[in-house]
Parts: sequence; C-alpha cells; structure tokens
Amino acid sequence: MLYKKIKDLTNGELDNLMERASDLMAVRDAVETILEDVKKEGDSALRHYTEKFDKARIGAIEVTEDEINEAMTKIDPSLLKHLDKAASNIRKFHEAQLPRDKWFVEISPGVKAGQKTVPLRSVGAYVPGGRASYPSTALMTIIPAKVAGVKDVAMCTPPARWKGKSHDTCSCKSRWC
Repeated sequence: MLYKKIKDLTNGELDNLMERASDLMAVRDAVETILEDVKKEGDSALRHYTEKFDKARIGAIEVTEDEINEAMTKIDPSLLKHLDKAASNIRKFHEAQLPRDKWFVEISPGVKAGQKTVPLRSVGAYVPGGRASYPSTALMTIIPAKVAGVKDVAMCTPPARWKGKSHDTCSCKSRWC
C-alpha cells in the first residue's frame, strides 16, 4: 500500500483525490425522476422501484401490528435483551441532551432575544438493510426523535431479499421506539 502526505501531492494528484466517484448531477436527475414517479403513482411506484433496485416483490408497504408481534416471537431472546439495553442507554443519553428551559434576555431596553426549542412535527428514518439487519440504526434514529417530542416517526427499510419483507429485528422497532 502506498501512503502519501497531502502536502507532497502534485496539483493533478490532489484534483484526482478530490474528484467525486460518481456524477452527482446524474444521481440527482435519477432521484428526481423517482420522486416524481412516487408522487404521481404512489405505492405502485414504490413497488416498481423496490423490485428494480432491491430485487424483491412486496405486497403491503406498511408493517402491521400483527406482523410486528409475529416478528417479536422470531428474535433470539438474548438479542432482544441486548437491544432492550441499547434502547435504554440511547434513551437516557438523549434525555440528558434535552434543553432544560426556554430562556430570554433583554439585550437592550425593550428588545428581548432568546431561545425556545420545539420538536419537529414528523421525522422519516431510513434504516439500511436488504442483506443484513440494522436494528441499531433504527434505535439510534427513532429514539432521539421520540425523546425530542416528535409525534410522527416513519421508518423505511428495504425488504430482505430472500423474503420480500423487512427483517424481523427492524420490524419490531415499535418495542423500543
């Protein structure tokens, strides 16, 4: 393996190093097309792109309470114990981060400035997956939002390729979130 210090690079080498691996405008155009399709066609576009990119055919878009309850029965109890502990730790940490109070100061006669923190109304959390399960990402994105007071949290995750549905550990996020 070759190691070089940035200060020793030629301008050409530095330009190559700083160049993006993909054309961002092409990626942006593709994303805009997908977003427009989803706006126009709704769930049928989601199914189309899930089949195209994830190679999975899906039925329902949302996971039902029954599916969540079924998923809970399939998870190894020792994994559940560790996820419960992680969720508790994450919740405690983010509760400690909450702002204590709003505050205001009179910066000149009749002029007040201050801060009041309010939660977002809704948050979307993307949890990577497809071949592997990432329940930690679900916990680390959804729990802070809920602790902050966000009312509506939607989690999206790609389907497990072999099942056409989400991983059990991600499906049961409602246990902790």
